[in-house]
Amino acid sequence: MMIKSFRHALSTDKPLKGILISVPSCEMVEMISDAGFDWLFLDMEHSPVSHETMLNLLRCVSPKCLCAVRVPEATATDVARVLDAGAEAVIFPRISTEAQARHAVSLCKYPPEGLRGVGMGRGARYGRDFTEYLKEANQSIACIVQIEDAEAVKNAAAIAAVPGVDALFIGPYDLSMSMGLPGEVTHPDVQQAIASVARLKAPGLTLGIFTANPETMKQYTDQGFRLLAGGIDTELVRSGAQRILDTM
Repeated sequence: MMIKSFRHALSTDKPLKGILISVPSCEMVEMISDAGFDWLFLDMEHSPVSHETMLNLLRCVSPKCLCAVRVPEATATDVARVLDAGAEAVIFPRISTEAQARHAVSLCKYPPEGLRGVGMGRGARYGRDFTEYLKEANQSIACIVQIEDAEAVKNAAAIAAVPGVDALFIGPYDLSMSMGLPGEVTHPDVQQAIASVARLKAPGLTLGIFTANPETMKQYTDQGFRLLAGGIDTELVRSGAQRILDTM
């Protein structure tokens, strides 16, 4: 198989430990992916990562590490560029309805399962492995949709039931904002909303979540979350620098 299958990794039910990448630095991606993480969450929504730098960052990911890219919008152009560049999964922000989830899936799949256009980018080794890539892409590339507001929580069961949605990934901070509790991700109401999503069961569905505090991961894995992002690259640098300064 020429594509590292994110969908297969999700199907194993093994917790996938990852971290969010927002700094457009190949060195950062090389060091973090080589540390032993199972996957990277490469962010194009809230970071200076452009399409050009995204392509170069994907080149720096360790062969043992998977990479999902969060697109800024659920558009055919954004998704095509990410997948043609070689991403193994697409993360869609702000998916609040079943219709939005169906649209997201359609952008990840070649016909007849979806509407993805055909390109000969890095993912298909610039055409050298074009035929093989076309055969494998729909079965290997994951569609991950983010649950980030109260409406999405209400519609989570319908979203999870959409064929081709491989994972629901909760964004606790945006969720807290939508509930009128900005940044209060540990508030009982926010935690109750998260728990209601955690109770969902659907064939082939994986639950994921971001936390800025990796010490809370056991709580989330106990609830059934398996796609885990336990921090962000900027915080690694900031906290490391602060620790050195405090010691000095």
